[in-house]
Amino acid sequence: MRALRRIEDLPTRTGAKLAELAVGSISARAADKIYDALQTGPRATRQANLSVDVARRAWKIVRRLYPRVVPLENPFEGILKINRKQTKSAATRAEAYALATALKAIGEPHLGAAALICFEWLQRPENVLTGNITWPDYRGPEHADRVRIFHHKTGEVVLQPLEDGGRKLYPELEAYLAELPRLGVPIVVTKGSRGPSRPYAMVYAQAKVREARERAGLGSRVTLDACRHGGMTELGDAELAKLDLPRFGGEASTVSTPYSKTPAAGKFDVVMAWAIDRLGRTLIDLLRTIQDLEAVGVDLYLDQQHLDTTTPTGKLLFQVTGAFSEFERSMIQQRVNAGLSAIKAEIKRDGHFTTKAGIVRRRLGRPGAEPSQMTRARQELARGIGIGKVARLTGLGTGTVHKLKREMQAT
Repeated sequence: MRALRRIEDLPTRTGAKLAELAVGSISARAADKIYDALQTGPRATRQANLSVDVARRAWKIVRRLYPRVVPLENPFEGILKINRKQTKSAATRAEAYALATALKAIGEPHLGAAALICFEWLQRPENVLTGNITWPDYRGPEHADRVRIFHHKTGEVVLQPLEDGGRKLYPELEAYLAELPRLGVPIVVTKGSRGPSRPYAMVYAQAKVREARERAGLGSRVTLDACRHGGMTELGDAELAKLDLPRFGGEASTVSTPYSKTPAAGKFDVVMAWAIDRLGRTLIDLLRTIQDLEAVGVDLYLDQQHLDTTTPTGKLLFQVTGAFSEFERSMIQQRVNAGLSAIKAEIKRDGHFTTKAGIVRRRLGRPGAEPSQMTRARQELARGIGIGKVARLTGLGTGTVHKLKREMQAT
């Protein structure tokens, strides 16, 4: 595997390759140096993260097979990796509907509905595929002009408007749903060739999306998640971009307002938010928001800060508070990064660091179990005590006890 080959081909101080060293000679400190050495070339960080992840899994597998050769402590565990956020792709309206059409053509019309629901109602794919949006929720007897959406992540339930003044907000999606066979209670289900209809498995859904995407000639970036972000992007291009993002499907909102698919000036007078940090993450975002509000004649009220932009004083306090909020976030981030850098430097210099509680550790990350806990767990397992009881007696997790039992059986 190329990921492991990149580690094996690294040169040592003597000029030999890392692959020629004994497995037991690789310490946690050496693993950190390996990670640093991999930070070269194109996509260096991504390739380095992949290499150490594969090495960590490979160490566990080989350790189980050859416990007398491979040390118990995995040096690739707990490496402080660099994570770079990447902007998520956003599908256009045409791409989302083209994907839905292609999915329908390959015999997966319900998965096509999932793409449109993600785009139009801004739902996460996992919320749609797991059957949390049902037919009774769609224009039910108690809410004929709304859809009831339960969000599995937040546990919140919202009634999403489907009409605005008698005009349908999602005519294309509703026309698609009108032709969709109702195979079960959830709107999105697979036919179930071996049994009754059931919610899609994520892996199967992703495979079908790839198949339909290739058939329609769409790029690899067009996914169900990209459909959701595409809907958010389209909403952001409307006049009240950042002001009109509601508590969509139970998501935490930036501003909680009555939703209109095509907002216009004069639709409402005041936007009310809980606190200023719910409105934007930077001062630039906050200023742009208030400028957009002013452009359409809408004022802003923030409950926690008691700010009301209907007055000149309120506008001034809004900008000052936003500046201090951004400054506070920057200072917290700077202190955290400084602390991590100091600990990493101490580990590279001394091979360990001491916590505030006086505990000596050799790497960052979650601490492993104490040797005394592991010893007692082995003793209890050897006596034939069950895994659950051993976990309670020793304070270890059941997964750790399972791992110990497998190691003992392998030896």
